[in-house]
Amino acid sequence: MRILVDTSVWAEFFRSRPAIPRQAVTTLRALIEDDRVVTLLPIEAEVLSGRIAGTKESEVRRAFAAIEHIDLDWSARTTWDGIVDLARAAQAADLPMAGIVDRMVVLAAETRSVRLWTLDRRLARLATARGLAMFGGAGAV
Repeated sequence: MRILVDTSVWAEFFRSRPAIPRQAVTTLRALIEDDRVVTLLPIEAEVLSGRIAGTKESEVRRAFAAIEHIDLDWSARTTWDGIVDLARAAQAADLPMAGIVDRMVVLAAETRSVRLWTLDRRLARLATARGLAMFGGAGAV
């Protein structure tokens, strides 16, 4: 099974002192080596928009270049209708409103039938409510 790794996990993975268990970092490395990790351009953009030391940025860019991207057609009306539908579903389930990128992540994971790994509790709640297969949990592997 392929795993869509969310920004929250990548942010910890690329930190010099991750706040996640060492086993989580080891697991992510193994998943990358096994070509089981996938990503999206919005996730890549979020990670690269964070504070990254100059020398580390080229490492991060190389890592993302080597990972399969499973982006949807972000310019398609049906994709944006799906993102709006996710907002309505969150409201109906009395969940906090997830941001646009989080909804893009959920929609892509649903459409591409991949597991989602996130440390973001709000994103995890929406994904779980939608019946997405999750990898790990909000901090667990």
